[in-house]
Amino acid sequence: MFGENPSKDITEISSPRLFSTHLPLSFLPETVKTSGCRVIYITRHPADTFVSLWHLHNNKFGTEISIRQAFEEFCKGLVPAGPYFEHVLEFWEARDHVMFVTYEDLKANPEETVRKIAEFLGCKTIVEEIVKECSFEKLRSTSKERGEGVHWSGNKYDMFFRKGMVGDWKNHLTQEMMKELEDIADLKWRGSGLDLNIFYRSASQ
Repeated sequence: MFGENPSKDITEISSPRLFSTHLPLSFLPETVKTSGCRVIYITRHPADTFVSLWHLHNNKFGTEISIRQAFEEFCKGLVPAGPYFEHVLEFWEARDHVMFVTYEDLKANPEETVRKIAEFLGCKTIVEEIVKECSFEKLRSTSKERGEGVHWSGNKYDMFFRKGMVGDWKNHLTQEMMKELEDIADLKWRGSGLDLNIFYRSASQ
């Protein structure tokens, strides 16, 4: 399984299987489209995605990179799992067999979003209990990543779960930086029916 060392062959795991990945859709096996498996894609506003990624790499992996340099690399697509805008677009265009979910929807309408996910998976669940057990606060308090950790380099880092809020980019990015992200989104997503309004609608509900 991707991301584990040593890697595991997922065919050796009994069905039904569940796994997560940051890989682009084009990197996944073709059988993902033909086998009837359920794919749920969760994405986040590019500005908050960038800020979260920058904090993660500075805190957990001991990197020392300015927010300006990191932002330039993000805009160029030089990030783990590949360019953000292309990554999101691949899954958006595959909505005939992929459930497309925004982090903003999960925050603004957790019960409704979880209910839709359950329907997509064809299963019954206690929505309120799922929302409670999967809340940001619950995950942060129970995760093995809580508190202070030590990276393999010897550098200490803070907890993996930082804020989990929508719109934290306003505390880090300038208006010029935000405008650059908007321009890239307009260029990369033009004609697809996807734009940044999908995140703003969710956040304002």
